[in-house]
Amino acid sequence: SNIICFSPHVSGSLEALELLVRNLGKEYFIMVKPHPKGQVSGAEYRTVLGAAGSVMERIHVLDAIDLSDLVVSINSTVAFEAAIRGKPVFLMGRGILSGRSFVAQWNPEEDLATQVAGWMNHYKENGEKNTAKALAWGAFLYDEYYLFLNDIQRIKARLERDLKDHEEMADPDGRLDMKEITALCGIPELEYLTDKVSGRDLLKLVLRRFLARLKNGMGMKNGR
Repeated sequence: SNIICFSPHVSGSLEALELLVRNLGKEYFIMVKPHPKGQVSGAEYRTVLGAAGSVMERIHVLDAIDLSDLVVSINSTVAFEAAIRGKPVFLMGRGILSGRSFVAQWNPEEDLATQVAGWMNHYKENGEKNTAKALAWGAFLYDEYYLFLNDIQRIKARLERDLKDHEEMADPDGRLDMKEITALCGIPELEYLTDKVSGRDLLKLVLRRFLARLKNGMGMKNGR
């Protein structure tokens, strides 16, 4: 989800940081935690950040979250880790949290500083409710999607349950139609992605058909 969606507005973390430095006032201190496997060096972040904050390569990400008043991310898993710990989260890209009411989504057509301040003020009154929503979302993902990679039998039982639930969705030849292909391979509008498509059903449908292709020689018929 993060890799496919990313952001239609920024090319990467440096550009996102530039926007923050340029738009946020001096009342904000920006702490940058580089991704441990990222390709952007601490020196590059420092050049962009200047006197607006500090780059802290060695701080543990959970300590960084704990010290923060607001966590800004393009769509990293750090955003989820912050949300379930009761921190306001501001997203500058698209991902699995997009469209969820417990995070704020950057609108590039509106003033960035106003959006950040507004979300922080909103969180002062609604923080507990938002944290509860984040925890509930995490519980849902764990129950419906999480695969226990060290427990093959548990994975098998999960997949068999999901496939049985959606057996009626199968086409006779197991192939996706053009509408389904477009929905899966394209990047639809955010509202469509979050409001009109049932992620659970779509994932199960794709998974069932993927496994059917493996079983039936990738479902190749008539040269297709």
